[in-house]
Amino acid sequence: MTATIEIRRLAETDVPDATRLSTQAGWNQTGEDWRRLLALAPEGCFGGWIGGELVATGTVVTYGGAVSWIGMILVAKRHRRNGYGSEMFEHVRGLAERRGTAVGLDATDAGREVYRREGFVDVTPIERWSGRLGAPGNTPLEDATACSVDMTTARADEIDAICSLDRRACGVDRGDLLGHLLGTEGVTGFVARDEGEERSEIRGYALVRPGREHRHVGPVVASSRAATAAMLTAIAETVGSVDGAELDVLIDLLRTERDGDLLERAGLVRQRRLTRMASREPTPLLVGDDVVAGAGFELG
Repeated sequence: MTATIEIRRLAETDVPDATRLSTQAGWNQTGEDWRRLLALAPEGCFGGWIGGELVATGTVVTYGGAVSWIGMILVAKRHRRNGYGSEMFEHVRGLAERRGTAVGLDATDAGREVYRREGFVDVTPIERWSGRLGAPGNTPLEDATACSVDMTTARADEIDAICSLDRRACGVDRGDLLGHLLGTEGVTGFVARDEGEERSEIRGYALVRPGREHRHVGPVVASSRAATAAMLTAIAETVGSVDGAELDVLIDLLRTERDGDLLERAGLVRQRRLTRMASREPTPLLVGDDVVAGAGFELG
């Protein structure tokens, strides 16, 4: 007989157990990523327990009262195929729909078929690329060396400008997410401006945060291919290595036809392909033309 799970909100004290689940699944999230989800969506992070054991999780983060993003649907290996993942998905989906927002998620091929039966429709592919930026033998990005873009690390007084650019690019306010990321130790932000114009309008930004196995590059927003190339080069030069050893990075690319070759030339390889999906209508959620890379599958 299949045991019934008790679904309730996750708390700070549950972070170690939640991190064990995501690690067991081979995902890149750290305890800090789970704490970020709890900070952004304290009423949207759920666990499923059998007795005292956390066996399932699910999260939903809402941006600007307009878009809710479902993620972290996890089930412990020995409890899979008991319907717990579906039960958790329905729980967080119900919360999102009660909020009256558009609902989105990033689905694997297997998950895509399940979500299609639940009324989700395809919006666009999203590809995860990984590898070592700045690995020996990689050639400089010609687009970056030839373009008229200045790169700097993000300053605290630039958060409003970064949020404004992001809001125009993706259509919703992700200020809480961006502010939390930029205020987290170990996260590095980059901004691109027109060359020689220190106080000019920001043309792009990229954030890089620690992960369990890879540094996560994203979100990335850029108004031009040249700005994207410049940011990749800056990331490789600034956070691409520690003590001379290159670090693995990953990036969730939304514009493969435009920017895939830049990632190849930067030394990255396509790891897997997912599908960005929306509930009922193919609404372009968080995928404006200038959105180069997502914030992570759990964040959109």
